Amino acid sequence: MAWDDEQATGSQIAATDWNEMVDYIKGINGIFIISGTLDVSTNVTAPLIVNKASTIKSIYARVRNASSGSDIQIDVKKNGASILGSDLVISAGTNTGETTDLSDTALVLNDYLDVEVTQVGATGSEGDDLTVVVRC
Repeated sequence: MAWDDEQATGSQIAATDWNEMVDYIKGINGIFIISGTLDVSTNVTAPLIVNKASTIKSIYARVRNASSGSDIQIDVKKNGASILGSDLVISAGTNTGETTDLSDTALVLNDYLDVEVTQVGATGSEGDDLTVVVRC
C-alpha cells in the first residue's frame, strides 16, 4: 500500500485508500524510537501505555545504519516482564528484524511496554537510530 501524488493531492484521498490507511494504523499499537548510537541499556524510552485491549501479532525493528561485528538484540517487556520467547535480532550488516516468537501476546488497557537493547554491534559500528513497532 502506498500513497503518492498521483493517487491524491492535498486533502483529496479516495475513500478506499483512506479506509486502507485507517485499517493499517489500527494494527499498530505502539512505536518506540531510539535516536543516536545504540548501547546496551534498559529503559531507553518512556514506557508506552496501552490504550485498548489487543493481541500482539509481531514486533518489527529497523535501524538506520546497520551494526557490524555483532547482531543487535532487543527485548520488549510488558509490565516489566519480557514478552519475547527470545530477543528480537537485527543481524549484523542488516537493517531490519522481526519476530512472532512471543510468550505473552494479550494486552489490556493500561498495560505498559518497554524496550531494552541487550546487545549492539562492535565499538564504532554499534548501529543507530532504532525504531521498534509493535503490530497488533
